[in-house]
Amino acid sequence: MKNCGVATPFRGVRVYTRSAMGMPGSETALEELMCRVLGDLLVEGQVTKIADDLYYGGNSIDEVVETWRKVLSALANSNLRLSPYKSVICPTTTIILGLIWFNGTLSASLHRIAALASSSPPKTVREMRSFLGAYKVLSRAFPMCSPTLAPLENAVSGLDSKDPFQWSDDLVAAFARAQAHLQSSKTITIPRPSDQPWIVTDASASKFSLAAALYVTRNATLHLSGFFSAKLRGKQPTWLPCETEALAIGAAVKHFGPYIIQSLHHPIVLTDSKPCVQAYEKLCRGEFSASPRVTSFLSTVSRYHATVRHLAGRVNIPSDFASRNAAECTHPTCQICSFVRLSCDMTVLKTSVQEVISGNARLPFTSRPAWKAKQNGYATPLCFDLDGGLLVVLLFECSLVACVPYSSHRILLFCLKLFNKLFLLG
Repeated sequence: MKNCGVATPFRGVRVYTRSAMGMPGSETALEELMCRVLGDLLVEGQVTKIADDLYYGGNSIDEVVETWRKVLSALANSNLRLSPYKSVICPTTTIILGLIWFNGTLSASLHRIAALASSSPPKTVREMRSFLGAYKVLSRAFPMCSPTLAPLENAVSGLDSKDPFQWSDDLVAAFARAQAHLQSSKTITIPRPSDQPWIVTDASASKFSLAAALYVTRNATLHLSGFFSAKLRGKQPTWLPCETEALAIGAAVKHFGPYIIQSLHHPIVLTDSKPCVQAYEKLCRGEFSASPRVTSFLSTVSRYHATVRHLAGRVNIPSDFASRNAAECTHPTCQICSFVRLSCDMTVLKTSVQEVISGNARLPFTSRPAWKAKQNGYATPLCFDLDGGLLVVLLFECSLVACVPYSSHRILLFCLKLFNKLFLLG
């Protein structure tokens, strides 16, 4: 009654028989309905849902006709009907979330570009964030979009949506550049499973950022398929250049992982870092790099069966520019930034007592409060009652010894099966 019915003086209550515009929970009800009706086709990949639109397709005309027959049959069995004027069969082009699809390519819609290019300067933080959100929807079709929006994103970072937006000469110029940048729209080619993927990576030590670009080879022609950039986090700017280059390789392969998994060819990663290429060659021989970070990040390459090759820096222009002009990302659930931020804890490095005493290194568990604060950040914290914390020391030059609480040594022995070189201090 609250959401679906209206009390009227004319013959009682009138109830909606179809979802009305703006009705609370209508998008959730539509999602549940489509999953129940077309769930099998969604699992097979013949049908996909994007917002409130339904798309189906195939690799041939016969396959499209067969999929269309299955869709109509499933809808008829559920007593559902399609609007004739909203149903388009085998279109040559269509608009998907402001992007124009045409023969396997994506480009920005001229109507969306005109609306953003002619918009007046926002007066509040909410309006500016709305402008940035609409801009980012089309960012896949614009090169170097992140450095263009970086000044505006930094200006609204940490502000309340109701606050008035404070304009300055630099921000006015940045807003004008962002609107002028809309004229540089590019066409992005959607990768196919039969395409050969190429990932070009680069990291900038001076700008503390990394970037990558995805290309595909189709019919002996190279096509641009996407790009990304991210800022280095925490102590990562102090890493060695080869370690940041390895981080760029690992983050890029992980970011373009959905395309890599569906590809019939092994991806090829091109980097201008010879140490990373040599570390990959050692990894193929069953050896490990002298840097644990390089080994950890390059393990992502082996997980996706990728190959790392050297590329001269003078020909790596797109990724090199993006790595030196990456925008600051403030989204709390960004997967790329989460991978970069958590990569600081992906390796175990050698630490000695003298380094701790001299102040060159710090141990994360030097006190009980520090240990508890660290464990509170995990989903399933350990429950050991530590007395004095956890300490890692260098006992001999040839081996590392971990000093752990005596009450937890049985669990460590059972899980890790460490029967040699383990000293327990109660």
